[in-house]
Amino acid sequence: MEAREILSAASARVEEAYRSAGSLRIGSPLRSYAELLEDLAGVETVRFRSVREFLRSPSRSGITIIVRHDVDCDIETALYLAQLEHRFGVSSAYYLLHSAAYYSCIEGSKLETYSGIIQIAKALQALGHEIGIHNDALKFCLENRWDGIRILKSEVKWLQKNGIEVAGSATHNSEDSYGAANWEIFRDVQVPYRPREIEGCVREGGKVTFQSVHLPVGEETLRSCGLEYDAETLRLERKLHFEAWLWGRDQWSWWELDEVVDTKRPWNYVDVTHAELLNRIRSLPNGSVVTLMVHPVYYCEYSADDLDSLGLSSSTELVEKEYR
Repeated sequence: MEAREILSAASARVEEAYRSAGSLRIGSPLRSYAELLEDLAGVETVRFRSVREFLRSPSRSGITIIVRHDVDCDIETALYLAQLEHRFGVSSAYYLLHSAAYYSCIEGSKLETYSGIIQIAKALQALGHEIGIHNDALKFCLENRWDGIRILKSEVKWLQKNGIEVAGSATHNSEDSYGAANWEIFRDVQVPYRPREIEGCVREGGKVTFQSVHLPVGEETLRSCGLEYDAETLRLERKLHFEAWLWGRDQWSWWELDEVVDTKRPWNYVDVTHAELLNRIRSLPNGSVVTLMVHPVYYCEYSADDLDSLGLSSSTELVEKEYR
């Protein structure tokens, strides 16, 4: 499937699932992301860095903001967010979900990856953004009884071979879905607290099963999968001070990561609005590091007129520009 077809199909799925039947209550207008970037860029001490850039050179001058996009389903909106970020000089990280309908499909007993995803990734990369893999290895282990790690390695290698500079992964879903978290496949990613007890998950003698299916927890290293880092490292190794997750319409969760509270909810958090988020960031002392966690679909509220007024190229124009 080529990029144009991927974007058309993805747009139709988002239209049905999020823009119809009142689902937009969880979404925010695309314009509000432009306003957030403009407001943050106006804070003199703010410095934007991608995850890869920060981990390779963890300078803490000013207030460091790391923007992380977990692209679960809405690859089209990701291209619009990327254009807005480029306009404000923001380099962020986009993690492409290799189990998503925009990325691949199951044909018989094989996973078929769409060739057009390379075009899309190159368009994001050309705007100055980092591309990573949104790790969903355990899904394939549980739902298909496939070797999820082999699939992860194959996708990382394929992206890199085609000019996509993948250095890191970010975990998709959580232990609630799979009995263990996807980052747990890496034995060199350490946690400062015990894994939560999940019904149906058994951890004995260094082995982990969920619903009687073996999970490859701790069986690989980042390097063996062709990676430098998993984004969970930012939180688990205490490289961050704060984290903000966009959860719904003008609703962020602000997490304070300095202290582990308990095993079920390891850190304190409070819900804040866009305005309150800005005030909190403005008041941070120099040396603070904040991650903004954004799922692009939460900014899927826009029309063709909105895109024109924001001066954005259509998603198909953007990806095809690389090949003219």
